[in-house]
Amino acid sequence: MDTLTKIDVQRVDTTDFSYIIRRTEEGDLPDVVAFYNDNERHEPTSDDGQATTIGEQQRWWNDPRRKGSSWWLARLLDRDGSEGPIIGDADFEHKPGEEQAFSGFSVHRDYRRRGIGTRLYRQIEQQAAEQPLARLYSGGAKTHTLKQEFLARRGFEFDRYFWRMRLPADKNVPAPQLPEGYTVRTFVPEQDLEVFMNVRNVSFAEHFGSTPYTVETATYVTQQEMFQPEGLFLAFKDGEIAGYCWAAISAEENARRKVSVGWIEHLGTVPGQRGVGLGRALLLIGVHHLRQSVSVVELGMEGKNATALRLYESVGFYQESAWANMVKPLKPEGAK
Repeated sequence: MDTLTKIDVQRVDTTDFSYIIRRTEEGDLPDVVAFYNDNERHEPTSDDGQATTIGEQQRWWNDPRRKGSSWWLARLLDRDGSEGPIIGDADFEHKPGEEQAFSGFSVHRDYRRRGIGTRLYRQIEQQAAEQPLARLYSGGAKTHTLKQEFLARRGFEFDRYFWRMRLPADKNVPAPQLPEGYTVRTFVPEQDLEVFMNVRNVSFAEHFGSTPYTVETATYVTQQEMFQPEGLFLAFKDGEIAGYCWAAISAEENARRKVSVGWIEHLGTVPGQRGVGLGRALLLIGVHHLRQSVSVVELGMEGKNATALRLYESVGFYQESAWANMVKPLKPEGAK
Protein backbone atom coordinates (compact mmCIF):
# COMPACT_ATOMS: atom_id res chain seq x y z
CA MET A 1 0.00 0.00 0.00
CA ASP A 2 1.28 3.47 -0.84
CA THR A 3 -1.16 5.50 1.26
CA LEU A 4 -2.54 5.10 4.73
CA THR A 5 -5.76 3.19 5.16
CA LYS A 6 -8.78 4.50 7.01
CA ILE A 7 -7.23 3.33 10.26
CA ASP A 8 -4.02 5.16 9.37
CA VAL A 9 -1.75 2.12 9.12
CA GLN A 10 0.49 1.16 6.21
CA ARG A 11 2.50 -2.06 6.23
CA VAL A 12 5.59 -2.37 4.05
CA ASP A 13 7.44 -5.64 3.47
CA THR A 14 10.97 -5.60 2.10
CA THR A 15 13.36 -8.48 1.49
CA ASP A 16 15.20 -7.69 4.74
CA PHE A 17 12.55 -6.43 7.13
CA SER A 18 8.97 -5.27 7.54
CA TYR A 19 7.69 -2.05 9.03
CA ILE A 20 4.53 -0.05 9.43
CA ILE A 21 3.78 3.65 9.07
CA ARG A 22 1.01 4.89 11.34
CA ARG A 23 -0.15 7.92 13.28
CA THR A 24 1.83 8.75 16.40
CA GLU A 25 0.11 8.10 19.71
CA GLU A 26 0.87 9.59 23.10
CA GLY A 27 2.16 6.23 24.28
CA ASP A 28 4.89 6.42 21.62
CA LEU A 29 6.59 9.42 23.21
CA PRO A 30 9.23 7.48 25.24
CA ASP A 31 10.28 5.64 22.08
CA VAL A 32 10.27 8.93 20.14
CA VAL A 33 12.75 10.34 22.68
CA ALA A 34 14.99 7.28 22.31
CA PHE A 35 14.87 7.49 18.49
CA TYR A 36 15.59 11.20 18.38
CA ASN A 37 18.41 11.11 20.94
CA ASP A 38 20.12 8.17 19.23
CA ASN A 39 20.07 10.08 15.94
CA GLU A 40 21.42 13.26 17.49
CA ARG A 41 24.29 11.44 19.22
CA HIS A 42 25.54 10.00 15.96
CA GLU A 43 24.49 12.58 13.38
CA PRO A 44 22.98 15.86 14.58
CA THR A 45 20.10 16.88 12.33
CA SER A 46 18.51 19.59 14.48
CA ASP A 47 19.75 23.16 14.78
CA ASP A 48 21.51 22.43 18.08
CA GLY A 49 22.25 18.70 18.06
CA GLN A 50 20.86 18.41 21.57
CA ALA A 51 18.98 15.56 23.20
CA THR A 52 15.33 15.81 24.13
CA THR A 53 13.40 14.48 27.14
CA ILE A 54 10.04 12.90 27.75
CA GLY A 55 8.99 16.06 29.61
CA GLU A 56 9.73 18.25 26.59
CA GLN A 57 7.94 15.89 24.22
CA GLN A 58 4.94 15.66 26.55
CA ARG A 59 4.66 19.44 26.72
CA TRP A 60 4.73 19.62 22.93
CA TRP A 61 2.05 16.93 22.73
CA ASN A 62 -0.22 18.89 25.08
CA ASP A 63 0.45 22.30 23.50
CA PRO A 64 -2.73 23.80 22.03
CA ARG A 65 -0.63 25.21 19.20
CA ARG A 66 -0.18 21.70 17.77
CA LYS A 67 -3.88 21.43 16.94
CA GLY A 68 -4.10 20.70 13.25
CA SER A 69 -0.77 18.89 13.29
CA SER A 70 -0.26 15.34 12.03
CA TRP A 71 2.59 13.08 13.09
CA TRP A 72 3.54 9.66 11.73
CA LEU A 73 6.02 6.99 12.79
CA ALA A 74 7.73 4.21 10.89
CA ARG A 75 8.27 1.24 13.23
CA LEU A 76 9.93 -2.07 12.56
CA LEU A 77 7.77 -5.18 12.86
CA ASP A 78 9.01 -8.21 14.74
CA ARG A 79 8.44 -11.68 13.32
CA ASP A 80 5.33 -12.09 15.47
CA GLY A 81 3.88 -8.86 14.06
CA SER A 82 4.50 -6.80 17.18
CA GLU A 83 6.01 -3.33 16.84
CA GLY A 84 9.70 -2.80 17.26
CA PRO A 85 11.92 0.31 17.31
CA ILE A 86 11.12 3.55 15.50
CA ILE A 87 13.11 3.94 12.28
CA GLY A 88 11.58 7.17 10.99
CA ASP A 89 9.03 9.89 11.62
CA ALA A 90 7.28 12.75 9.82
CA ASP A 91 5.09 15.66 10.83
CA PHE A 92 2.80 18.21 9.17
CA GLU A 93 1.57 21.43 10.77
CA HIS A 94 -1.12 23.63 9.28
CA LYS A 95 -3.25 26.33 10.92
CA PRO A 96 -6.80 26.75 9.55
CA GLY A 97 -7.08 29.68 7.15
CA GLU A 98 -3.35 29.86 6.41
CA GLU A 99 -1.91 29.26 2.94
CA GLN A 100 1.30 27.72 4.25
CA ALA A 101 2.19 24.58 6.16
CA PHE A 102 5.36 23.32 7.83
CA SER A 103 6.68 19.79 7.71
CA GLY A 104 9.58 17.65 8.84
CA PHE A 105 10.80 14.07 8.67
CA SER A 106 13.78 11.91 9.60
CA VAL A 107 14.99 8.37 8.98
CA HIS A 108 17.36 6.32 11.12
CA ARG A 109 20.84 6.32 9.57
CA ASP A 110 20.84 2.49 9.25
CA TYR A 111 17.62 2.47 7.20
CA ARG A 112 18.20 5.14 4.60
CA ARG A 113 18.01 4.66 0.83
CA ARG A 114 15.34 1.99 1.30
CA GLY A 115 12.36 4.16 0.41
CA ILE A 116 11.31 4.94 3.99
CA GLY A 117 11.93 8.67 3.66
CA THR A 118 10.03 8.72 0.38
CA ARG A 119 7.04 6.99 1.95
CA LEU A 120 7.07 9.29 4.97
CA TYR A 121 7.31 12.35 2.76
CA ARG A 122 4.40 10.99 0.74
CA GLN A 123 2.20 11.29 3.84
CA ILE A 124 3.16 14.96 4.06
CA GLU A 125 2.30 15.52 0.40
CA GLN A 126 -1.00 13.72 0.80
CA GLN A 127 -1.90 15.89 3.78
CA ALA A 128 -0.85 19.06 1.93
CA ALA A 129 -3.04 18.13 -1.06
CA GLU A 130 -6.08 18.14 1.22
CA GLN A 131 -5.52 21.82 2.16
CA PRO A 132 -5.77 25.01 0.05
CA LEU A 133 -2.04 25.67 0.38
CA ALA A 134 0.20 27.99 -1.58
CA ARG A 135 3.47 26.93 0.07
CA LEU A 136 4.92 23.96 1.93
CA TYR A 137 7.98 24.48 4.12
CA SER A 138 10.51 21.98 5.41
CA GLY A 139 14.22 21.92 6.16
CA GLY A 140 16.93 20.85 8.56
CA ALA A 141 20.18 21.85 10.17
CA LYS A 142 22.39 23.91 7.88
CA THR A 143 25.01 21.17 8.03
CA HIS A 144 22.54 18.37 7.19
CA THR A 145 22.88 18.59 3.42
CA LEU A 146 21.42 15.11 2.79
CA LYS A 147 17.95 16.30 3.77
CA GLN A 148 18.30 19.51 1.75
CA GLU A 149 19.24 17.48 -1.33
CA PHE A 150 16.24 15.17 -0.78
CA LEU A 151 13.91 18.18 -0.63
CA ALA A 152 15.50 19.89 -3.64
CA ARG A 153 14.76 16.81 -5.77
CA ARG A 154 11.11 17.25 -4.82
CA GLY A 155 10.79 20.87 -5.84
CA PHE A 156 11.93 22.71 -2.70
CA GLU A 157 14.15 25.78 -2.85
CA PHE A 158 16.14 27.50 -0.13
CA ASP A 159 14.07 30.17 1.61
CA ARG A 160 15.92 31.50 4.68
CA TYR A 161 17.94 30.56 7.73
CA PHE A 162 16.72 30.53 11.30
CA TRP A 163 19.68 31.48 13.47
CA ARG A 164 20.46 30.27 16.95
CA MET A 165 22.27 33.22 18.53
CA ARG A 166 24.50 33.01 21.61
CA LEU A 167 25.87 35.63 24.00
CA PRO A 168 29.08 34.32 25.60
CA ALA A 169 29.46 34.42 29.35
CA ASP A 170 32.53 36.66 29.14
CA LYS A 171 30.86 39.31 26.97
CA ASN A 172 30.16 42.50 28.89
CA VAL A 173 26.92 44.27 28.05
CA PRO A 174 25.90 47.82 29.00
CA ALA A 175 23.20 48.66 31.50
CA PRO A 176 19.77 49.17 29.94
CA GLN A 177 18.55 52.72 29.38
CA LEU A 178 14.85 53.16 28.71
CA PRO A 179 13.83 55.91 26.29
CA GLU A 180 12.24 58.90 27.97
CA GLY A 181 8.59 58.41 28.88
CA TYR A 182 8.68 54.60 29.08
CA THR A 183 8.27 52.41 32.14
CA VAL A 184 8.77 48.68 32.63
CA ARG A 185 7.30 46.24 35.12
CA THR A 186 7.09 42.47 35.39
CA PHE A 187 4.14 40.23 34.58
CA VAL A 188 1.39 39.90 37.18
CA PRO A 189 -0.29 36.47 36.95
CA GLU A 190 -4.00 36.52 36.10
CA GLN A 191 -4.02 40.31 35.74
CA ASP A 192 -1.70 40.47 32.69
CA LEU A 193 -2.61 37.38 30.69
CA GLU A 194 -4.47 39.27 27.95
CA VAL A 195 -1.89 42.07 28.00
CA PHE A 196 0.79 39.49 27.25
CA MET A 197 -1.34 37.85 24.56
CA ASN A 198 -2.16 41.14 22.84
CA VAL A 199 1.34 42.64 22.85
CA ARG A 200 2.75 39.37 21.55
CA ASN A 201 0.20 39.26 18.71
CA VAL A 202 0.61 42.91 17.72
CA SER A 203 4.41 42.78 17.87
CA PHE A 204 4.66 39.64 15.74
CA ALA A 205 1.72 40.21 13.39
CA GLU A 206 4.02 40.43 10.35
CA HIS A 207 6.61 37.95 11.58
CA PHE A 208 7.24 34.95 9.32
CA GLY A 209 5.30 31.86 10.42
CA SER A 210 3.69 33.59 13.40
CA THR A 211 0.22 32.44 14.47
CA PRO A 212 -1.70 34.67 16.92
CA TYR A 213 -1.90 33.50 20.51
CA THR A 214 -5.31 32.73 21.92
CA VAL A 215 -6.22 32.93 25.59
CA GLU A 216 -5.82 29.15 25.66
CA THR A 217 -2.32 29.39 24.19
CA ALA A 218 -1.23 32.21 26.48
CA THR A 219 -2.56 30.34 29.50
CA TYR A 220 -0.70 27.18 28.50
CA VAL A 221 2.57 29.06 27.94
CA THR A 222 2.43 30.80 31.32
CA GLN A 223 1.85 27.49 33.09
CA GLN A 224 5.03 25.83 31.80
CA GLU A 225 8.12 25.01 33.84
CA MET A 226 10.32 27.58 32.11
CA PHE A 227 7.92 30.50 32.58
CA GLN A 228 8.67 32.75 35.55
CA PRO A 229 6.55 35.91 36.01
CA GLU A 230 9.63 37.84 37.09
CA GLY A 231 11.18 37.10 33.70
CA LEU A 232 8.43 38.67 31.58
CA PHE A 233 9.01 42.42 31.27
CA LEU A 234 6.20 44.65 30.00
CA ALA A 235 6.98 48.17 28.70
CA PHE A 236 4.41 50.98 28.77
CA LYS A 237 4.14 54.55 27.53
CA ASP A 238 1.31 56.79 28.64
CA GLY A 239 -0.40 53.77 30.15
CA GLU A 240 -0.41 51.80 26.87
CA ILE A 241 1.56 48.64 26.25
CA ALA A 242 4.55 49.36 24.01
CA GLY A 243 6.66 46.20 24.02
CA TYR A 244 7.89 43.26 26.03
CA CYS A 245 10.75 40.87 26.66
CA TRP A 246 10.31 37.32 27.93
CA ALA A 247 13.48 35.92 29.50
CA ALA A 248 13.26 32.27 30.53
CA ILE A 249 15.30 29.58 32.21
CA SER A 250 14.48 25.88 32.00
CA ALA A 251 16.00 23.83 34.80
CA GLU A 252 15.21 20.72 32.78
CA GLU A 253 17.11 22.02 29.74
CA ASN A 254 20.11 23.00 31.87
CA ALA A 255 20.22 19.53 33.41
CA ARG A 256 19.84 17.86 30.02
CA ARG A 257 22.48 19.97 28.23
CA LYS A 258 24.76 20.22 31.27
CA VAL A 259 25.10 23.96 30.71
CA SER A 260 24.09 27.15 32.45
CA VAL A 261 21.88 28.84 29.86
CA GLY A 262 18.85 31.11 29.69
CA TRP A 263 16.77 32.25 26.73
CA ILE A 264 15.38 35.46 25.36
CA GLU A 265 12.21 33.69 24.29
CA HIS A 266 10.42 36.76 22.90
CA LEU A 267 11.42 40.34 22.23
CA GLY A 268 8.80 42.52 20.61
CA THR A 269 7.78 46.14 20.24
CA VAL A 270 4.47 47.53 19.06
CA PRO A 271 4.44 49.30 15.67
CA GLY A 272 4.68 53.02 16.34
CA GLN A 273 7.04 52.39 19.28
CA ARG A 274 9.98 51.25 17.18
CA GLY A 275 13.17 53.07 16.30
CA VAL A 276 13.49 54.84 19.68
CA GLY A 277 15.72 52.29 21.47
CA LEU A 278 12.96 50.45 23.33
CA GLY A 279 13.82 47.04 21.84
CA ARG A 280 17.47 47.41 22.80
CA ALA A 281 16.56 48.47 26.35
CA LEU A 282 14.21 45.51 26.78
CA LEU A 283 16.81 43.11 25.40
CA LEU A 284 19.40 44.35 27.88
CA ILE A 285 16.88 44.13 30.73
CA GLY A 286 16.28 40.51 29.80
CA VAL A 287 19.99 39.70 29.50
CA HIS A 288 20.84 41.24 32.87
CA HIS A 289 17.95 39.38 34.48
CA LEU A 290 19.15 36.03 33.10
CA ARG A 291 22.75 36.63 34.06
CA GLN A 292 21.76 36.74 37.69
CA SER A 293 21.21 32.97 37.39
CA VAL A 294 22.99 31.62 34.28
CA SER A 295 26.19 32.18 32.32
CA VAL A 296 25.16 31.90 28.67
CA VAL A 297 22.19 33.60 26.98
CA GLU A 298 20.68 32.31 23.74
CA LEU A 299 17.86 33.28 21.41
CA GLY A 300 16.42 32.27 18.07
CA MET A 301 15.71 34.58 15.16
CA GLU A 302 14.45 34.52 11.60
CA GLY A 303 17.38 35.11 9.29
CA LYS A 304 15.78 37.72 7.02
CA ASN A 305 15.15 40.08 9.93
CA ALA A 306 18.19 42.29 9.34
CA THR A 307 17.10 44.88 11.92
CA ALA A 308 16.93 42.28 14.70
CA LEU A 309 20.25 40.76 13.62
CA ARG A 310 21.99 44.13 13.86
CA LEU A 311 20.52 44.67 17.32
CA TYR A 312 21.61 41.28 18.65
CA GLU A 313 25.09 41.51 17.17
CA SER A 314 25.56 45.01 18.61
CA VAL A 315 25.00 43.56 22.08
CA GLY A 316 27.45 40.70 21.48
CA PHE A 317 25.36 37.78 20.25
CA TYR A 318 26.87 35.68 17.47
CA GLN A 319 25.39 33.12 15.06
CA GLU A 320 26.05 29.80 16.75
CA SER A 321 24.11 27.48 14.41
CA ALA A 322 21.41 27.61 11.77
CA TRP A 323 18.33 25.84 10.46
CA ALA A 324 17.99 25.92 6.67
CA ASN A 325 14.34 26.57 5.81
CA MET A 326 13.19 25.44 2.36
CA VAL A 327 9.94 26.12 0.50
CA LYS A 328 7.96 24.38 -2.23
CA PRO A 329 5.39 26.49 -4.12
CA LEU A 330 2.15 24.54 -4.48
CA LYS A 331 0.27 27.09 -6.57
CA PRO A 332 0.98 30.54 -8.05
CA GLU A 333 0.76 33.40 -5.57
CA GLY A 334 -2.73 34.86 -5.55
CA ALA A 335 -4.28 31.87 -7.33
CA LYS A 336 -7.68 30.74 -6.09
